[in-house]
Amino acid sequence: MSGNTLAGGGVTIVGGAVYTAPSYQYIGSGSIEVSGGAEVSSISDMGVIETVSDAVVSMTVTVDFGTTEGEPLVPDDTPIFVNCDCGQLSPTVNFYTNLVRGDNPLQIFMERNAITFPNTLQLIYNNRIFSWEENLAYAGYGTKGDDREIWNFNVQWSCTNQIGASTFGESVFWKFLLNISQQSTNTEANKITKVLIALGPGGECSNVGFVLDTQTGVVTTDKTVDSVKVVDEIGMFSTGIWKEDPNLNLRVTQLVVRDRLGRLDITPLFPDEQPVLVSESEPGVYIA
Repeated sequence: MSGNTLAGGGVTIVGGAVYTAPSYQYIGSGSIEVSGGAEVSSISDMGVIETVSDAVVSMTVTVDFGTTEGEPLVPDDTPIFVNCDCGQLSPTVNFYTNLVRGDNPLQIFMERNAITFPNTLQLIYNNRIFSWEENLAYAGYGTKGDDREIWNFNVQWSCTNQIGASTFGESVFWKFLLNISQQSTNTEANKITKVLIALGPGGECSNVGFVLDTQTGVVTTDKTVDSVKVVDEIGMFSTGIWKEDPNLNLRVTQLVVRDRLGRLDITPLFPDEQPVLVSESEPGVYIA
């Protein structure tokens, strides 16, 4: 709830209940107005008013928004028309990446706070910005003493003709955007890591994979690469393991991609030679 003191002989408190979930946002608004006669204009909110003097009003307000049960929220499954020469896409697509690995600051933060980053993110179409997106936020212990860190992630995948303030007329392309911010509550330092990749339209769009070399900025994909921008203030890609293996794997797909299972060598479970029976009077006793 936010409060505003207004001139004109009155105090107005305007409050809004905001609930935010990945790719969905619900905003409710309401207000409590206190006039010169100290009356609460909204009967749905409860207030206790104490008049201290003619010019000062001290007020304690308890707001009860109540609880309303309804049907569970189910995303609309109507296909989204895509203007990148590939028809339609589902309003929900899967995003896969190997971002959290090695010894980068994010991996260390996750281990320190016993947090597991999901292997698969669901990007849900946001018709306000015409993009599939996902938002994640984590808070936990920082690297020093009582320091706390807040990490925010935003992933976007869109067919667009715009990058930032630049518009490219009728030319459209696939835009992948990864925004990561790391904020320290003690120092209030805020660092960002950003990856922006623009790929040409056409071809397969229900299963698009591309690999970014985080050290050279080179993108490997079967599509045309129009633009690449990497900003890494956090140092996500500057640690030893990322220098040895710099590839950031990225895939946006309607398909369910399962991790491959490695083959298990079970040869050591079996003896090299046939067992020999030692004695018939001792069944089950063998020697190799």
